[in-house]
Amino acid sequence: NYLALACFFYGVQFWITGLSAKERRRELKSDASTQHHLPDRLKWLCLAMIVNASLIAFEGILQRLSGTHKLLWLYRAVSWSFDQFGPWGYRGNAAQFFNLIWPLGALLLWTFRAEWNARQESSASRSSGAYVVLVPLVVALASAPFVAGSRAGIILAIVGWIALAYLARSSFHLKARHLALAVGSVAVAAGLLISVAGQGNLGRFTGLLNPGQDGSSIERVSQYKNTAKLIREYPVWGVGPGAYQAVYVLYIGPQDYWYPYAHSDWLQVVAEFGLAGCALIGLTLLSYLIVVFTTEPNAILIRSTLLLSLGLTLLYALIDFPFQIHSTFLQFVTVGAIAIALPSGSSARRTKD
Repeated sequence: NYLALACFFYGVQFWITGLSAKERRRELKSDASTQHHLPDRLKWLCLAMIVNASLIAFEGILQRLSGTHKLLWLYRAVSWSFDQFGPWGYRGNAAQFFNLIWPLGALLLWTFRAEWNARQESSASRSSGAYVVLVPLVVALASAPFVAGSRAGIILAIVGWIALAYLARSSFHLKARHLALAVGSVAVAAGLLISVAGQGNLGRFTGLLNPGQDGSSIERVSQYKNTAKLIREYPVWGVGPGAYQAVYVLYIGPQDYWYPYAHSDWLQVVAEFGLAGCALIGLTLLSYLIVVFTTEPNAILIRSTLLLSLGLTLLYALIDFPFQIHSTFLQFVTVGAIAIALPSGSSARRTKD
């Protein structure tokens, strides 16, 4: 699995760095890139991801509106699920996926708008911006974590929008009223969808005020304590990749539930890989960040937005298991490859394959 993910990561990276036919013609004309330009291949990849995710978001919202717990309204995928959202039987997995994707949608919307403005300035004719068709897609993606009803997902979505607003304000020098209009539109849409489709989930926030009476919090804390016992017995090398669900059953009490995942990917990594494996993973992440931040000033906004997307998932992994879900993990690797594939210098140095 890890070898396949590594091959996929480098495959996406190398494909993005290639020039499209349009970019080859642009280079022959020595046409300068716009400040917030994205490579053509990257734009099409992001657009495909956003359209796919937004269709899933619309489908999940319709599921909540209809009150069904069945997958595609046909059958119940898992017997324990009472919060089916799209293909996910667990609300947290849905929120993790959309919190990873919606910053990408905002980035693509910004890029298309910047390119449209540049064309308008260089042309005598005026045309409507086709980029506006992305607005309902981005709104659906940003609203999905709220409708899904995951408490951590909603909190991280709010944090993400605040961070994104700060990035947009500092990079585009947007006026406060324009920024308030954009954020307010998403907030109003999310509020309406929550009131109609996710109202029953709002009561779950009261459990955060009294975690001792919240069943989900009690079970999770108990699992963390049991996992800590496992780590103390295998501190250096861990129990081995993928072995957590087989070994954890030996550490649960008579009143505890067995879960295949630790409800904390960070904790599960320590349990499976040990301190030795965590050191290697930490060095890999550090090397990745060094490469990502070795960038030209004009690409800071783009990479910061991509890192925001990755950071929201890593934060969620502290208290849940996004990396145990193949769709989320694969999208995470894709966004990571996108962030590192952006040209660190002149676009002329990109490969011409």
